[in-house]
Amino acid sequence: MQKGDDLMRPIEVLETYGNCVSLVPIDKHFYDVSIGLYLKQNTYSIWTYNKTEYVTQRIIEIRNQLIYLGGLSQTSNTYNQVFYNCNLSHIKPSKYLFSQSVNKPYNFRHKDTSLGIKDSKSDYRIIVNKIPSIKGSYKVTLNSHSHKAQTRLNMIIAGFVKYGGMVKGEDNSISFECRNEHTELIKLLLPYSRNLTIRESDSERGQMTTQTLGFSQI
Repeated sequence: MQKGDDLMRPIEVLETYGNCVSLVPIDKHFYDVSIGLYLKQNTYSIWTYNKTEYVTQRIIEIRNQLIYLGGLSQTSNTYNQVFYNCNLSHIKPSKYLFSQSVNKPYNFRHKDTSLGIKDSKSDYRIIVNKIPSIKGSYKVTLNSHSHKAQTRLNMIIAGFVKYGGMVKGEDNSISFECRNEHTELIKLLLPYSRNLTIRESDSERGQMTTQTLGFSQI
């Protein structure tokens, strides 16, 4: 906990916690207050300017959800800060994680411990498995080997790249930039990965192609 948190001005909040990377304008579970997620040197901080009674306890609830649902670790001697053990920020999936941590009930947990989900745009089931021989890599499959299934699989993998900031590898594999395991984030991203449209998928594949040539997308 930072000394004098309740007295900090906006500029002091930015200096202390960094930039706001995600904002939930209405916390429906706590008096409709606005709560933000800030990032500084790979440390995330939860902050609100609202000083409603018990707001600190609410921030602790959200912090705990970031830990339970995203696999982050608590920063020592703080009530509102967490970080990934890989020491990268993983901003894209963390925005979805923060949204769920605020909008879902404080005791929400992933119902299924397996890395699988029914596809929303087909009859296939999406299955993700760790690749034991490659650290931090996951293989994405569907319960079909048809040409149509492969086309759909390409879109789902592009969804992981777009929404999770993941890297596409060979043989339908994906990994995070840090090349570490983040299984909790995979569970979080599964529902989003199946939502990519054909146009977005084509765009994402184009980005992956330019990145392999040494160009970055701004």
